[in-house]
Amino acid sequence: CFRSDWKGNIILNTIQDSIGSSNRTLEPNQGIYLSQAILLAVSFGVERFFPYEFQAVERDDVDPEHHFGIVHADLTPKPGYLACRALTKARPAGSVNRPGELFLADERLCMVSWKRPDGQTGCAIWSPDDSVTRNVRISGKLTEAFDCHGSPLKLRDRTTFSQKITYFILKSADGGKEPGLRVQ
Repeated sequence: CFRSDWKGNIILNTIQDSIGSSNRTLEPNQGIYLSQAILLAVSFGVERFFPYEFQAVERDDVDPEHHFGIVHADLTPKPGYLACRALTKARPAGSVNRPGELFLADERLCMVSWKRPDGQTGCAIWSPDDSVTRNVRISGKLTEAFDCHGSPLKLRDRTTFSQKITYFILKSADGGKEPGLRVQ
């Protein structure tokens, strides 16, 4: 908390994988970690999240800070931009967190869910480490499934989850009970 009349807190994440390494800023990883960070933050009540930064400078190939943006210097999308777009599609403004455990039973998968303004339920599932294959059971009707970059996915009874988030959008069947997702 600031020592003034300002309201709120500030949270910073400056994790580096090892001394001199900044694996999270590598372009293929950027969208994965950004969308995970946003989902975790909002699930714990953070109301505003600002990634650093929008446009990459891209003038120095060896300086990681020149590559932090979610779009290139010429404004073409990077994986981080695609991940933010997919997250916004899955969890539009006005969505409300649903209670639940962050880690599923064996603690090898993370799952967060929310109620969307259109009445549908959104779920995001990913593995913090290695890929994990599990059975997926849906109560209600699946309206959409897509990956962390917004590419459509075909749901199978057994699904492999990785660090790349998988989004599920569900609605109740015939106005019945609340839709849900079980992963075993």
